[in-house]
Amino acid sequence: MLGLFLRTIEISAEAGCIPEYDSLYDAAAYLKAAEGVLIPAGEQVIIRTGVRIIMPDEELVAAITPNMTMVLDGLLMVDSGRLIDRWDTSEIRTLMWNTTDEDITIPKGRRVCRLAVQPNSHASYVTLPEEDIKIKGEGTIRAGAVIQWPGAAEIEENGGF
Repeated sequence: MLGLFLRTIEISAEAGCIPEYDSLYDAAAYLKAAEGVLIPAGEQVIIRTGVRIIMPDEELVAAITPNMTMVLDGLLMVDSGRLIDRWDTSEIRTLMWNTTDEDITIPKGRRVCRLAVQPNSHASYVTLPEEDIKIKGEGTIRAGAVIQWPGAAEIEENGGF
């Protein structure tokens, strides 16, 4: 068995809108359209999911990511990467852009985006004087010091990682 952990997350969901995983090993659950929506060609429309999530504490955050099958139909999730923490209890909605020349109908219940719950972390941001900042390939900045990285120039010449 993998080292998976399960946390209980409280939600408020309209009928038929509870997030669902395809598999125990999926990193994110699918969120579905709470109602049918017509997205005119070239336009952007907000799609409701009917789900409100209540994060239990500061230890967790939820990320909203695209359902990549929407791209196959010419739909792009404009607000990809939205984060939900314990203070954001509004309904999860996503902004979809129809990049095609035809109107697209999203039926109620179609998977429109994904919800990934993950540990929250904080960073300490340090301001460096301009003269301490090095150009990519000349070294790596770590906590105010420049560490020369052997092979950085070679990686840069080959287009990076």
